[in-house]
Parts: sequence; C-alpha cells; structure tokens
Amino acid sequence: MMFHGIYTQMIGPKPTTTPTPTPTCPSIDEITSSMEKLFDVQTKILLAKLADMEARLNDLTSCKPMAPSELFMGIYENLTIFDDWILLYNKPYNHNTTSKELKDIANKCNSNRVVVGAIQNEDLSILNVAAVGPTRVLYLNTTVETPEEIENVQWHLESGRSFGFRPIENDPDESPRSELFLSWTIDANYGGWRAGKTTNLYQNSIWHKVIYCMPTF
Repeated sequence: MMFHGIYTQMIGPKPTTTPTPTPTCPSIDEITSSMEKLFDVQTKILLAKLADMEARLNDLTSCKPMAPSELFMGIYENLTIFDDWILLYNKPYNHNTTSKELKDIANKCNSNRVVVGAIQNEDLSILNVAAVGPTRVLYLNTTVETPEEIENVQWHLESGRSFGFRPIENDPDESPRSELFLSWTIDANYGGWRAGKTTNLYQNSIWHKVIYCMPTF
C-alpha cells in the first residue's frame, strides 16, 4: 500500500480524455444564405466595374473627331465635298464671273462660312484647291496687292482684275506654294485664270469655279 501511494505521487493522477466533438454539416438554409451573400458581393463588384467601363466609353465618344463639314478657315488641297454643303456657284473657268454674281451668292448663303474652290472634273467630289472663309470675302473691296488677311489666308476682290486667295507669306525668304493659289478674273470680257499651279485658264471649260455655303458649327 505504501508503494502504491508513492507511485501515484510520482506519476500523478490518470489523465482524463475529452471526447472529440462530432462535426456537423451546415443546413441547406445556411448554405443558401452564404451563397446569396457571396453573390451579392460579387454582383456589386461587377456592377461597379461595368459602371466604370460605361463612364470610360462615354469619355471616348465625347472626344469624337471633328465632323467633315466642321472645317476651320484656311486653304485645303484635295478637299472632299460633303453632302451638307450647299452648291451656290458652278461655272467653267471660261465663264466671265462678275462681282454682282458673288454678292448675290453671298446673300443666298444663310451661314457665315463659304468654300471657294476649283475642280478639274465637275463629276468628281474632290476640290483640287479650296479655301474656307467668311461669307464677306464675296463682297470685299481690296486690291490684289493689298489683300485682307483672314486666318492665314490672303483674300482679294478687285473689280476689273481678280478674285481669289493665296497663303500668307510667313517666311519672306521662301515663296508661297503656288498650288495653294486661286484666282478668277472679275468683271472682264473673258474668264480665267488660275487653279493651283494650273494657269492661263481663260478659255478652259474642263476646270470649274465653285462656291459652297457651309453650315456653321
């Protein structure tokens, strides 16, 4: 009995074991609730991403390029004629253009912008050379030597001589590009005269002088 007490003191009492709890499966309602919560979170994330994508697309569409008819004032080569332009004048180069014709054209244009140009074949839809300017260029009173400068274009209308345009000479050491010149003889007994580099068009019926009224943007 003595030894049994000593043994018990040396090794201590016999440990007790705790039974392992039996795992329980979640109920169908718990699984459904968890899935709904997860779905709600993912849906909110997806909707937020879609909203961000829509905002980006709206930004891109708002930065659409300038429409074809929304041309700034200036001189153009190989300019496409667009459907919203109204043709007010179309005569061969051998036609005797008058200052009265130009004033009448200006009165017919209901905007403040016109396209003055030359086309080699009237069946085509591209102007070889043209300039966009205010309607008042059709009734200027300037000489060829003292043109009016409008947006980097020199416009002139001198009765008995010429109507037309040419680029501004920004560099006095360089000659302006002749392909950007246009000149119609005004108030004379003959037609002509220039469409870009092509000159001496007094009796020419292939080249045409055209004026369009362009919508104001």
